[in-house]
Amino acid sequence: MAADSVGPSKMVAGPSRYGKCRMNPERLWMTQFAGRALALTAGIAAVLALLATPAFAATITWNQPPVPCPPGPNNWSTVSCWDLARAPITGDDVVISPPGPDNPGNYDLGAGVQLHSIMLNSGQPYTFTGGSIAL
Repeated sequence: MAADSVGPSKMVAGPSRYGKCRMNPERLWMTQFAGRALALTAGIAAVLALLATPAFAATITWNQPPVPCPPGPNNWSTVSCWDLARAPITGDDVVISPPGPDNPGNYDLGAGVQLHSIMLNSGQPYTFTGGSIAL
């Protein structure tokens, strides 16, 4: 069987910079497409991994007078009640000092938040309501 009588997905004879055989253009396009698709998939996976990484954790303190929280429920998710103008995120060290009527009572950050620590600067008991707190 002659080299140029093979099917379209086979190698055919002809000049090439790699020798006497060259790849069928249809098959070459498919090979290049598969390589680009693999590179794109790896790039998307890397971006998604970065997006899933939480922002930098920090020490975050519940605001005390003269910057009190707005009236209403003392939810942990109320961003204006924290010194960093955001609610605590995974890895944060939370400081509540001293316990008082405007301090956070209702933990509503959700099960996905895992704090590094909570420090209560008082010898008095303190009660949190709401969901479970993961440390």
